[in-house]
Amino acid sequence: MTAPDRSPRPGEAGFVLIGVVIFVLALTIIGISLFSLSSYEAQFFQRSLDGEQAFQSAAGGIERAKFALARDSLLSSVKENLPLENVTAATAIQMQGGLPDSTGPVQWQGEDVTLRVTARVNQERRTVEGRFWPHLTREVYSQLIATSGGIHVMPFAPDGSDRRFTIYLTGPIWQGTMPPDPSDWLSVLHHPLPSNISTEPLALPAVAQYLSSHSGSPSGDPEGIGLWWRYRLGAGAVDLFSTPSSMTGDPDFSLDDSQHLCVKLEVTGCAIWLMSRGIRFEQKVTVVGTSGPGSDCLIIVAGKSGTFHDDPDAGILFLGGLESGVPVILISDGGVYIQDMTDPSGGPSSSVQDLTVYARDVVLTGPRLGAELSLTHVQGGSLDTYWVPLLADGGYLPNVTSTSGRELTLRPGTWHASDR
Repeated sequence: MTAPDRSPRPGEAGFVLIGVVIFVLALTIIGISLFSLSSYEAQFFQRSLDGEQAFQSAAGGIERAKFALARDSLLSSVKENLPLENVTAATAIQMQGGLPDSTGPVQWQGEDVTLRVTARVNQERRTVEGRFWPHLTREVYSQLIATSGGIHVMPFAPDGSDRRFTIYLTGPIWQGTMPPDPSDWLSVLHHPLPSNISTEPLALPAVAQYLSSHSGSPSGDPEGIGLWWRYRLGAGAVDLFSTPSSMTGDPDFSLDDSQHLCVKLEVTGCAIWLMSRGIRFEQKVTVVGTSGPGSDCLIIVAGKSGTFHDDPDAGILFLGGLESGVPVILISDGGVYIQDMTDPSGGPSSSVQDLTVYARDVVLTGPRLGAELSLTHVQGGSLDTYWVPLLADGGYLPNVTSTSGRELTLRPGTWHASDR
């Protein structure tokens, strides 16, 4: 049998090689196309990323501009020392006297303020603009007394002695619940009476949440010095202290008054005293600073004790009067009592020179006639201008809103973003 002839026919030589070359060329073209496409997509993705970053920087610039306006109350402050990365321009414009102004003071009860901020990242630029309503606000820590409940001034002590007209209150008051007849407590104060009283609803201090997220280091026990219990707090900075174990009763906290000693609290720097079960002083308390004028401050944050006094929800009780030459802030989700009840002769007058009380309720009882209890919040004083902003920025105060008393609120429908 003869084997078949396998030699290529005329015209078929090199056909497989040509096919392979065409196939490789096609793969090369596809690969180059995919490479070009991926490079284009990478560029598109980077541009999108840059645009989003520019938008976020511009939006952050709006918040920074609101803060600058509230702090400085100057329209020009939004474009000075721009600290935000990528922000290239910021302007604030308010119509004043029929003309646009971008440099003068903010009129907080005037026309809306238009804020415009531009940011750029590489070649991408974004501009965010909005119109904001400027208005004044109330901040709880700018008040002498701020209560979610009420204020009660006792005209007579339990022994029947007359305590009317011995209490001086100087400073703004925010009472979330006003009794039908406010003269119930105003009528027994010494003149001049507080004139700046707000009755807007007010939230209860978030003391439980605050105490659960803050802890203090234990401090030493009080020292008996002559006619005083002396207790030292602070080390020159913002320090938090918990209730010393030897001073903690079961189930409440009360400084031992068996020797009828007055209490002297010596404060160094800013001392924050945490009392989860409340605090009670039977005798007069005097707070003194050790670092020089304007360098010391005392804050007491106390929960409800459940057992103090006639009020099971009392949190802070000064039953023998309170004297302080340093700023004091008292915070409790229970009642705060500042009374002069333990000296039958009325005792010397006492005062707190710069005070804020933020509590569920506040109960006041003055000394006997011939003495006085003076409680003052200095508007524009060290609490307003230094201590509260410092403590608010550090997260040391519950329920902080605007520490400047000024806010800008966005008008719905005026927020715009563009790539100009």
